[in-house]
Amino acid sequence: MVCGAQTLKLNRKEDMSKISIARHLLLSGAAALAFAIPAHAQLESAMRTAKSSTAASAASQQRVENLDDEADSMLREYRAILQQIDNVQLFVDKQDIYLESQKSEISSLNKQLGNVENIKRGMVPMMLRMTVAIEDAINNDMPFMLNSRRERIQRLKNVLAN
Repeated sequence: MVCGAQTLKLNRKEDMSKISIARHLLLSGAAALAFAIPAHAQLESAMRTAKSSTAASAASQQRVENLDDEADSMLREYRAILQQIDNVQLFVDKQDIYLESQKSEISSLNKQLGNVENIKRGMVPMMLRMTVAIEDAINNDMPFMLNSRRERIQRLKNVLAN
């Protein structure tokens, strides 16, 4: 029976040891849980902050991209307007050249019109001199169809007189 008492004593020590280990494990788990709960709360807070920061970063990036697209659009519009200005300036320059050409042409035509008046004033006296010269040539020439020639000279004088 001594063996049985020793066995019982050993079993009791083992049981106590197991209980002690279980207590230690339970206390360790409780301590870990006590530290884990605030850590979990901090982790949750950090995760919410990270998500919020990520969302804010995404919104900021979207605003930056929108502003970049808007700037590109405005730059294209600006370049198109500059091209239109260049085209209009080229058109205006060509119109100025054409206008100067027209002014020069008008000036030339006005000079020519002034010359026409001088020519008109000198035309009748010149024709009268030519008629006298023809009449003198007929009178000094051989009498070939003399009457017919004199009649034509008379008609010419009548036309010039009117």
